[in-house]
Amino acid sequence: AEARESKPQTDGFTYQTKVQNNSAKPVAVVFWEYQFREKGNPTILSRRQFVCQAKLKPAKARDFEIFTLAAPSSVISVKTLSKKSEPTFDESVIINRVEFEDGSNWQRRDWNYDDVKLTAKTVSNAKKQQTCRGL
Repeated sequence: AEARESKPQTDGFTYQTKVQNNSAKPVAVVFWEYQFREKGNPTILSRRQFVCQAKLKPAKARDFEIFTLAAPSSVISVKTLSKKSEPTFDESVIINRVEFEDGSNWQRRDWNYDDVKLTAKTVSNAKKQQTCRGL
């Protein structure tokens, strides 16, 4: 009976960040990315991009979390693997775009919304069950 009740374990990764709204306007949507730079080879930069329904009032903060099967990097150097006691990556979170409830937005200068527009539109039209989605 115990075997029938248990669900198979799914291996994956959880990405999370905390966003503070320092503007005077309520935030509707946040586009963010988690960046990984391999310590053994800093030229290798991987990123995972997400979009989240925020509903974030001015001066408030909110935690965002998403579980995905996408690993931090699909390529890693052997040099990095040999250093098992050290962290593998330098990690950072970058805010790419913020959409406010009044229809205005702020966007990071070197980020292109057109690269993710179709995916983002699909996310905003999806059922509101899931707060964050991968791009």
